[in-house]
Amino acid sequence: MKFVGLTLLAAVVVAASAWLAALAFAGLPETKAVRAAQQQAALSSLARSDAVLAAEESAAAAAQSRTERPPAGESSAPLPEGPLVAILVTEIGMQPIRDAQLIPTLPPEVSLAFSPYGENLARLVELTRDHGHEVIVSLPMEPNSYPDISPGPGTLRTDVSAEDNLAAVEQVLGRFPEVDGVTGMMGSRFTRSREALGPLMIDLSARELAFIDQRASASSIAEAEARAAGVASRTNDLFLDEPAERELIDRRLAQLSEIAKRRGYAIGYARALPVTAEALADYAETAEERGVSLVGAVRLVRNLPPEG
Repeated sequence: MKFVGLTLLAAVVVAASAWLAALAFAGLPETKAVRAAQQQAALSSLARSDAVLAAEESAAAAAQSRTERPPAGESSAPLPEGPLVAILVTEIGMQPIRDAQLIPTLPPEVSLAFSPYGENLARLVELTRDHGHEVIVSLPMEPNSYPDISPGPGTLRTDVSAEDNLAAVEQVLGRFPEVDGVTGMMGSRFTRSREALGPLMIDLSARELAFIDQRASASSIAEAEARAAGVASRTNDLFLDEPAERELIDRRLAQLSEIAKRRGYAIGYARALPVTAEALADYAETAEERGVSLVGAVRLVRNLPPEG
C-alpha cells in the first residue's frame, strides 16, 4: 500500500512538472529559445576553448624540433650592431585556433599585433610571452571611406571629442593583460589629422607605449606627432604578404633587407598566415647570411637615436 502511494505521488509530481513545462512553453516561447541558445553558446565556447588548448599543445610540441634562437629580449635592451629588421605580424586573435598553432612557429624576434576584436586574447598573449614575442595592440582608426568601411566598434574618429577617443583606447587596451606598444588598424583619415592624433599620442606617452605607424596613408603624420609627444615611433616600410604568395613574400623580405642596409633599419608588416610564418622562419634562419639582424619592433623604436 505504501509503495502504491509513493508511485501515485511520483506520478502526480511528473504530471505537474509536465503541465508547468507545457504552460511555460506556451506562454514564454522566446524565453525557452533564449535558454536553448545560451546553452548552445556555452557548449560552443567550451568546445572552442578545448580546441584552442589542443592547438597550442600540438604547436608547442612541433616547435621543439626547430632551431632555438635567443628571445627578442627586453624592449630596452641595446640593439645589435649592423642593419636591423623588425617585422610585425598582425590580426592575431581573429582566428584563435590557427593563431595558437602559428605563434610557436614564428621567430621570437617577430612582434605580434593583436586585433581588439579577437578571441581568447588573454591565453594568446600568454602564449606570445612564453615564446619571446613582443605584444602590440592594433587600435581601430577611421579610414577615408568611413563609415561605409569601418574597422569595427570603438573606431578612433576625427569627428568626435578627444575624450571619446581616449575612452575607446582605454576600452581596447583593457582587454589585454600587458602591452608593449600599439599600431593602427586602417586609419587613412585618422593618421592625417593633427587634431585627432595629438591627444592620442599624449595618452600613449603617459602609458609609456611605443607606436608603430602601419602607413595606412602616404600622407600619414602619425610618426611625427608621436615623436613630438615623446612616444618612441617609426613607420612601416613594406607590406610583405599582399598577396600571400611565397615567391612574393621572399622578394619583399629581400627588399626589406636592402632598405635596412641603406638606412640602418627597416620595418615590415605581415599577416598571421601559414605561408607567411614559413617564410619568416626561413628568413630568420638566414638573417646573418643576409647581413641583417632581426629584432622586435618596440625594441627597435625605443633604442634608435632620435635623428635616425
